[in-house]
Amino acid sequence: MNLLPADFYPPRQLPGYLHSDRIYKVGSRARDREDFAASAIGIRVRHEPLGEVIALLPQGVKLSLQSAQGDWKPLENILQGEPLIKPGWVWKPELDALPDGIYRVGEKATDTEHFAGASLV
Repeated sequence: MNLLPADFYPPRQLPGYLHSDRIYKVGSRARDREDFAASAIGIRVRHEPLGEVIALLPQGVKLSLQSAQGDWKPLENILQGEPLIKPGWVWKPELDALPDGIYRVGEKATDTEHFAGASLV
């Protein structure tokens, strides 16, 4: 049992697998292609390891990953660049119309989803 104050002990570095402080860049070794991403080349984002492809991160995108054992890591955040997302369907009544036929997610949109351990609203 330790009875001394915590500041008595020297600071210790946490093992790398306990936090994600590394930033990665999709480099030239990433050569994946998807029909929905036109001519872009990059790395596939999957729903789960070996699961359905849901997006493509083109070369040059910077990202962070969550810690996990093995080679498959959950995507934590896209820090720079834009993912190319597989086409899908949205509920139009929750969108606000902008000029030139462009829409944005409106205040009526109340869906929440959980991605990479975070709740997105």
